[in-house]
Amino acid sequence: MHIRKRILLGLWTVPLLVAGAASAQSLVLVSGDGQVMVQNTLAPEALVVKLLNAAGQPMPNQPVAWTVTGNGGVNAAQSTTDTEGLTQVNFVGSAFLNLLSYVQSTVTATAFGQSVNFTMTISAPDQAGGGVIQAFILYPTLPDLPLVVGAGAASNRPIRVFVSPNFGPQTGQGVPRVAVRVLQQTLPGGGTGPTINCGGPAYTAPDGVATCNPVVTGLGPGLFSIFVGGQSSSTSYRFFSDLQFRATKGPLATLRISAGNNQQGNAGARLAAPLVAIAEDLGGNAPPEPRPTLIWEPVTPNTVTLFNATTLPDDNGRVSANVTLGNVPGNVQIRVRDQTGTVFAIFTATVTLNFTGFRKISGDGQDAIVNTDFPQPLVVEVSTDRGAVANIPVQFTLTSGSAVIPTSAVLTDANGRAQITVRAGATAGPIVLTAALSGFATTATFNLTSRPPGPSVTTTSFVSAAGGPAGGGVSPLALVAVYAGGLGTGLQGCRTANLLLGPMPYQLASVSFQFGSSPAPLYAVCNLGLGGEFAVLQVPGDQAQGLTTVVARVGIGSTTVNGVQVSAVSPGLFETIMSDGQRRAVALRADGTYVSLQNKAKRGEKARVFVTGLGIPVTAAGRQVAVNQPGIPGDDALSPYETVIGLANEGVPGDVKATYSPDLIGVYVVDFTVPETLPAGDNIVFVVASRVGDRLVFSNASFLPVQ
Repeated sequence: MHIRKRILLGLWTVPLLVAGAASAQSLVLVSGDGQVMVQNTLAPEALVVKLLNAAGQPMPNQPVAWTVTGNGGVNAAQSTTDTEGLTQVNFVGSAFLNLLSYVQSTVTATAFGQSVNFTMTISAPDQAGGGVIQAFILYPTLPDLPLVVGAGAASNRPIRVFVSPNFGPQTGQGVPRVAVRVLQQTLPGGGTGPTINCGGPAYTAPDGVATCNPVVTGLGPGLFSIFVGGQSSSTSYRFFSDLQFRATKGPLATLRISAGNNQQGNAGARLAAPLVAIAEDLGGNAPPEPRPTLIWEPVTPNTVTLFNATTLPDDNGRVSANVTLGNVPGNVQIRVRDQTGTVFAIFTATVTLNFTGFRKISGDGQDAIVNTDFPQPLVVEVSTDRGAVANIPVQFTLTSGSAVIPTSAVLTDANGRAQITVRAGATAGPIVLTAALSGFATTATFNLTSRPPGPSVTTTSFVSAAGGPAGGGVSPLALVAVYAGGLGTGLQGCRTANLLLGPMPYQLASVSFQFGSSPAPLYAVCNLGLGGEFAVLQVPGDQAQGLTTVVARVGIGSTTVNGVQVSAVSPGLFETIMSDGQRRAVALRADGTYVSLQNKAKRGEKARVFVTGLGIPVTAAGRQVAVNQPGIPGDDALSPYETVIGLANEGVPGDVKATYSPDLIGVYVVDFTVPETLPAGDNIVFVVASRVGDRLVFSNASFLPVQ
């Protein structure tokens, strides 16, 4: 009863595939919440959700379950997301007892453990066939129109809408969780005028009142509509239109720098251009109303002299000032502000000096992993005819390669030195950065190197290739799967070693592992998506019991994992998925056929299963089998530990023989006799164990069909 190496790929693929699932990051409610409809009618808007993964990207072709709590129903218990991650259902509000004016139902969408709720309000019909739920504008009423709002600012009187039944036992009571929207309306002569909105729907509170603080942009008259229980006139349960509003200029909100910033000049010289700022309201309108009186001043007294300063904004909102630089070298700041100092803008000017030297101090020749900071800053030194001077801007520029510079201009300190910390970019390779002084010919060049990261392997990444708990440890010559992001970057599916002849390679798809000082042969490297990046390897046979260090490499990137537990044995029982979808042990009957639901193991008959992690096999001649080698034909290699079979929670009597396969690397074939007394069934509990000293070390639990 021999088994070829190609079968091994199937033995470990099943348990690894099962472990590769990942959950979605979020399920987002897009539209359809807060609708109102009359009983026995279709909600005018679909209920729409969006499914995103952990990276915030849409997840297409995924199922979303829909349930309804309360009256009514949806047209599908399950829907499937489209290419944008969107999916939807329609809701129908069913009839209810006339003892109530309305009822509310909750529609829940669920996917990957995430859920969102929609609140749907079903109204009893009135005599005309419409609903008894009504909407009333509390503010603004007719005397308050047109509603006046300062551009960019929220109204000091919010729009308020009351939603309540006008008939039945709940008459006069507020209806909660009804969506109310305020939207701009086209003017009668065409055009839209200023915009108005509430930043999304407002929902009625438990008292039935929805509150909206409108914000407008632009100036002049406009019209708006209020939609209740829907998002437009065609879908809304109730709506109000032709409501007038007027957008006016608001008070001072910002001082925007328009011209003159970041100039430079010699000490004592006048800057060539005036400093210009524009006073605006929140809507960007200049000048704001009322026009404020502004103040110009140096942030640090006596560093500059101001002249020709204007303090009252002109018709374009402009104020300006001219500057004479002081004798303090480096950057100086000039501020324009309102009377309270809460609204301001700050200009920067630079006092220049005569440079006599510029040199590189430290930071050259470093390397770092991509997307991480280089360990040492890049440091340059500036010399002037006045010696070391602070606040001189040094320009750092990325010349080539992939890197992130936190700021391009860095100021010197009191010692005349400037420094930056550079982050390696997303692409590995050489990086060249240049530091320069404006107006000075000498530059400084830094040569750095970024390298790819190692895979994200930890002590919990190791699991028996045949099944078992993550982080359960490893043992010499056992087949182990290592799960970690970065192991299968760029792969689709699996890259496998030669499964027919010869030893396994020590590097596969640019991936290699080293246990202590010994390399590990690789069966496969896979990327099955959704967290399914893993490698399957054989643990070197020279690993002593205790803790070892594992180095995982992908290309030139590497990760060192300390404290990986090495045990004498780590039994793993290979499984397969049978015709009913249930995972069960891979087993052979005495006639060489596989055990299945249609070909069950027979009581009293010899059977064979496949196990890894039973220790270092020793042949009859006393030779230990080495790593990356099958068993030796004609000189059977057995497990050094007693192997125990458990069936139906009972030990199997008689001889149990664990022989290292002469056809496979890392796999024992375990022969035993199926007990005559064993009950028949599809799922007889099955387990393999090794007796190490006075304790049993068990494999993953499985099942065996027995007749």
